[in-house]
Amino acid sequence: ERIAEIKFYDKDRNALYVSKTDMSESPDVAILSFSYEGDFPKDGSVVVTAYNDIKTYSAPFTIKDVDLFGRPLKK
Repeated sequence: ERIAEIKFYDKDRNALYVSKTDMSESPDVAILSFSYEGDFPKDGSVVVTAYNDIKTYSAPFTIKDVDLFGRPLKK
């Protein structure tokens, strides 16, 4: 939630087409897994853009007349 974007580049700053394959996150730690077709370049960089000063808001709401999958209940 705090990470906006992760980009991978080769040594000449050409973007690498990497796929995110898995993510696990807790309040203090995030583990992300990526895959790349072929051999990953020996030299390059990873640029992580993170959100700063995240705020959380709560809003009351009610869910009615749906099952656990969000389908309308038959009446």
